[in-house]
Amino acid sequence: MTPQEMLLKQKLSLLQLARELNNIKKACNVLNVSRQHYYDVKGNFDKFGIEGLKPKKRAIPAMPNKTEKSIEKRIIEYSLDNPSLGKERVAVNLRMEGIYITASGIRSIWKRNDMLDRKSRYTILEKRIARDGFSLTPDQIQALVIKADCIKERHVLSYFPGYLLCQDTFEVGYIKGVGKIFMQSVIDTFGSFAFAKLYTNKTALTAADILVDKVLPFYSKVSLPVVNILTDNGSEYCGNLPNHEYELILDLFKIKHRRTKIRSPRTNGFVERFNRTALDEFFVIAFRTKWYYSLNQLQNDLDEWMFKYNFKRAHQGYRVKGNTPAMVLLDHKNRQKLLPA
Repeated sequence: MTPQEMLLKQKLSLLQLARELNNIKKACNVLNVSRQHYYDVKGNFDKFGIEGLKPKKRAIPAMPNKTEKSIEKRIIEYSLDNPSLGKERVAVNLRMEGIYITASGIRSIWKRNDMLDRKSRYTILEKRIARDGFSLTPDQIQALVIKADCIKERHVLSYFPGYLLCQDTFEVGYIKGVGKIFMQSVIDTFGSFAFAKLYTNKTALTAADILVDKVLPFYSKVSLPVVNILTDNGSEYCGNLPNHEYELILDLFKIKHRRTKIRSPRTNGFVERFNRTALDEFFVIAFRTKWYYSLNQLQNDLDEWMFKYNFKRAHQGYRVKGNTPAMVLLDHKNRQKLLPA
């Protein structure tokens, strides 16, 4: 119940109690209100009914220094024509038209018209387009395109299976008698189909080995190209041809190498999330239920889990939508998607 509804209920209760007791003074004492308040309520009820008991909206005071309506209208129009500009820029540009108003004054006008932030101005502009269908100015088009691009960047652009693969090195842990264990992870951003292989070191040779041993033969078998691979800037991925094995493999198979922003692991979020899934759903359980004495023993169990991950486990990603990665990857319709012109 809102405060307005509670106040209306109290007023109606006062009138009803006075009627039942047949005594205004007692009713006012019980509800702890003055008799003048009762008569005010009774008068409004008799004159206007229940509508007369509802709180009145506060009238907007007429300020002596309020901006003229014609000027305010022009500021609103200019702000919607240029929705990406801040209040300082709008104030400076309007001076060229002979409108002298401070940035704080423009902010007050924006606040009164629910267009205080840039997102609100974009929303108002979009609603006007939907309602009136008028032509946009070049500045408006550019502003809306920028907004659309910002929204689009929330997801990785991947047009078909094999268009963009993400690769990363994940330190699994330590096995006595074997040493440190590293996992090379590769995942397809289109449908989350993944590959994983274990090594005892992280070098350019191990980074290239998973491509030659698992990734490229699989995509060749299903007749899909690998166009781009995204990695971080680690030494196992970045180097100079022809002395760097990983760069050499990418160059040999005409695969474009894309790198993440420095110190921004979220840029490679697909494979980072896969590493976390492998840790939680396989390694944490495996190391608590079985003793491992060799790398091959652990790799065999990892391969079994990877088969379940790709072919049996339903995924809830925005591209997979409850299907398995294999169902998305091997869908013939997806193979026909081409790069945009």
